[in-house]
Amino acid sequence: MSGGAQFLFQGAIGEPATDSYKVCATYADGFRATAVCPVGGPFASLKARKTGEALLKRTRRMFEALKLDDYTRTHIQVLGSEQTYGKHAFPGVMTANPREAVLWMAVHHQQKKALETVCSGDCFCRN
Repeated sequence: MSGGAQFLFQGAIGEPATDSYKVCATYADGFRATAVCPVGGPFASLKARKTGEALLKRTRRMFEALKLDDYTRTHIQVLGSEQTYGKHAFPGVMTANPREAVLWMAVHHQQKKALETVCSGDCFCRN
């Protein structure tokens, strides 16, 4: 090795260079916010689902008042309700009165201001 940032590699083996480029690219595609909230008490899974739906409804009303566009994508998942198992979930788990669940929400929007409003503490964090 000579110099501060120079290295000598020897004995490397591999395939010759291809005739085409291999590229990985990223691009700007709006903004995303994620919220994770534990929910406890009777019918926690149902409460968590209703809470997520209510938060989306509330924030959409706020967007309308602020003349902001709607979300481009939303996702609500309730951990503890077997939602991740899809068709293989045990029947009735969502209504079987589990006492704890976790609401996992993700929202995507093209405008940063919209998600700053959502994450300001007045929407997702209000009791």
